[in-house]
Amino acid sequence: MKTFEEITKTWPDQKSQPDSNITTKATNTLAQIKRGQLITIAVLSITALTLVAYFVYTATSNEPLFTSGLLLMIGVISVRIALELKSSRQFKPIHLTLSAQEYTQLNRDRHQLRLQIHQVWTPVLLTLYWAGFVMLIPTFKKYLSDFWFQYTWISSIPIAIAMIVFIAYQIKKEKQMLKTLQRDLKEF
Repeated sequence: MKTFEEITKTWPDQKSQPDSNITTKATNTLAQIKRGQLITIAVLSITALTLVAYFVYTATSNEPLFTSGLLLMIGVISVRIALELKSSRQFKPIHLTLSAQEYTQLNRDRHQLRLQIHQVWTPVLLTLYWAGFVMLIPTFKKYLSDFWFQYTWISSIPIAIAMIVFIAYQIKKEKQMLKTLQRDLKEF
């Protein structure tokens, strides 16, 4: 047990505890973000498994550009899954024993990581993913009927646009949640 002098010495160093209303709101926001991350990880994992299965199915292909493109797509999705897992680990429950300053700093760090993923990694990985897909097109042209080749590359355009719009919407939504969280935490 600490003596009264030890307690009074450490008292000025201790910052106030976060307001329970703000911590509840922050915890709910973080849970929402984490749920979104888990859905993202699930969708990316299914996509990666589908591409791996397709790669195994076409493993006898003697088309190095096709193989490289498929491996690039699988690699990009794997990197994105790894980034989401790293970020997800950072979103563990926050102990209410943290001081307001520690709590705010932890959330600031989380916010910075998510912004880095959204503003740096996502555009680079999307570009590489579609570059991988473009590498598949010559092989599709060679082995698919004209109808299926036309269908594949023409349908890829609205799929790419829809994917970019959906990802941009999700990023915007998460950024707004993070911005609200940051604003609420500045009230301390």
